[in-house]
Amino acid sequence: MIPGDPNILALAGGAVGVVAGACGTACLIRKSKGPRERRFVVRAMLVSWIALGFLGMVSILKPKASPWVWSVFFGLLPFTAALMNRRQIALRHSEQSKEFPNEADRRPDVNLKPKPHNGS
Repeated sequence: MIPGDPNILALAGGAVGVVAGACGTACLIRKSKGPRERRFVVRAMLVSWIALGFLGMVSILKPKASPWVWSVFFGLLPFTAALMNRRQIALRHSEQSKEFPNEADRRPDVNLKPKPHNGS
């Protein structure tokens, strides 16, 4: 067993989680390519942080409702993450296609037939 007050350890674990989430948010915003994608990422992260703050407040203020609220959150998390990921990829592709409208002409590996094998 780890020595120390369990409340302090719980707060330290939560603080580490928040710092890691903030670093991940900053990296995701920095990694976004165009202005529309960056705007979407900022809005999605803002909604995510607000939702997590709401869940934290529910956990503190209504401890009996906390397990139900968190179970709904974790139940919806995979679907919302997949939806946000698809939307971000679509925005990235639309911005790249506007930047390079004839990308198939630029890239030699696109629209090429496979080379015949010589058999040697």
